[in-house]
Amino acid sequence: MQRYCKLVAAPLQNCCSVTAKLLQRYCKYGCSVTAKLLQRYCKYGCSVTAKLLQNFAVIIC
Repeated sequence: MQRYCKLVAAPLQNCCSVTAKLLQRYCKYGCSVTAKLLQRYCKYGCSVTAKLLQNFAVIIC
């Protein structure tokens, strides 16, 4: 399952690149946190992942 998430995370990260860029602007950890979040929420798809990242950005960062 972890391998599957990693494989899915890569295209999701590209799909949600805008969200990743926003996290880079406002967060200390940038892409590494974004990648971990995408791996965690990979089963939801890009749009939901983007919403989750935006909703929890303050908590995460």
